Amino acid sequence: MAHKRTARTSPPRSTELRRYGLVLVHNFSLIALAAVVDPLRLANGVLGYQAFEYVTLGMDRDAVASSDGIRVLPDIALGDSGEFDAVFVIGPNPIPRRGFGEISNWLRRQAARGTALAGVDTGSYFLARAGLLDGYRCTIHWEDRDVLHERFPELIVSNHLVEIDRDRYTCSGGVSPIDLMCL
Repeated sequence: MAHKRTARTSPPRSTELRRYGLVLVHNFSLIALAAVVDPLRLANGVLGYQAFEYVTLGMDRDAVASSDGIRVLPDIALGDSGEFDAVFVIGPNPIPRRGFGEISNWLRRQAARGTALAGVDTGSYFLARAGLLDGYRCTIHWEDRDVLHERFPELIVSNHLVEIDRDRYTCSGGVSPIDLMCL
């Protein structure tokens, strides 16, 4: 029996560009950053057009050191960032004891705009400090689960690698952001 060949059609092209902000906190996890960025880069390549734009953000335009000492120059400073569809806080190791004020205020402004928020690795701690995980399920790097639960006992903290609850996305770090980005 002969098979009829049909022309392959490509998926419909969306004209809507999704813009993601990646907040680099001093001592951020470099592997977690890569695990967020590469699925977006690969998706753009497979689609054949830029469906996802991602920009790195720092407190200012100075290079931000990762937990392994590699420094990354942010694309823009928090104050110059504009609007995003989602913001990912790429958390540090270890969690700092201070320095949450400016990031917390900026995250609250993003939430007020309706921006989806994500905590990657220990980035969930920053969302919790800003009061943006109240009433949401969340997760964090396994080494910091007890710290998050002790500091914020009202939070619903799971031991899952990824938690998605409405417009809040959290994952435990390492390569788990790959799972998050593929959902």
